[in-house]
Amino acid sequence: MQMNNSHDRLFSIKEFHRAMGGAILDQSVVFTRISHNNVNIFNDVTEDMFMTRSLENVLYNIFILKGEISATVNYRKSVIPKHHIFSFIPLSTITEFECSPYIEAYILICSREFLLTAELNKSPISISQLINREHTPVTKLEQSDIRTLNECYTRIENYINCTGHLLRREIVRNSIFNLLMEFANIFFRNINQGDTSLPAAAKSSIKETYIKKFIELLVRYGEKEHNPSFYADKLCISVQYLSLILKEISGKTANNWIARYIVTRAKVMLRKPENSVQQVAETLNFSDQSSFGKFFKKHTGVSPKRYKEEHMAFM
Repeated sequence: MQMNNSHDRLFSIKEFHRAMGGAILDQSVVFTRISHNNVNIFNDVTEDMFMTRSLENVLYNIFILKGEISATVNYRKSVIPKHHIFSFIPLSTITEFECSPYIEAYILICSREFLLTAELNKSPISISQLINREHTPVTKLEQSDIRTLNECYTRIENYINCTGHLLRREIVRNSIFNLLMEFANIFFRNINQGDTSLPAAAKSSIKETYIKKFIELLVRYGEKEHNPSFYADKLCISVQYLSLILKEISGKTANNWIARYIVTRAKVMLRKPENSVQQVAETLNFSDQSSFGKFFKKHTGVSPKRYKEEHMAFM
């Protein structure tokens, strides 16, 4: 029995909320907090959604209070410490993402439609710039910024928990708009000041264009096509050159990328109670369940059956 593919879908705010909890507004905004209590679930859920979903429909903001995040965004690896904002704009390419065990952070995810109702374009800062501009995703905060953002997040949390307030929904929405304006102020202020602590966004090179196309192909065909030669042929380059540029820019070969994608898809499928290990093996185009089991254990350290038993309760 074959399962329906989901790798070409957009990022789902509803699914993220179902997995992580927190508050959701009109299916277009989710607000939650990450700590050591739920960081493992967050890492798994985030890895799946970043690797298998398009982010073209959302703005994803993380305000780090404690700990750090290791991530590769637009082929550049960064370690982001506390008191930084980590923002993924639409069309960002996130290929690695992991929080430290004792992370504390606020997560705010807004749909593109919600952003366009924020009316930031009525100020000197255009929302279209915030959505479409390619930029480094990390913003260092000044002490005054940290205080302001803490106040904004605390206010949102307080109103979310104020269930007896008759206008709670409207106040939460307006508080999120205020938070977005503070984000925009910080971001564009740093641009205007020529923030030298952050590297300038480089123009997309030919090599990076190949990598982006490779990732698009991997997301489209990765469940069935496990051989690097398939992707090299699609790109009209040699397998050697494909692995060379992937290794040079991302630090991983084509085989590494393909294996990671397959493992990520396998984890997603195994967490769903209705999917058996045999079904997952068939969907991922393994010759039999045994070969899938060996592959999965090689890359994760546990068998598919054990992983399913330990993780499907979270989805």
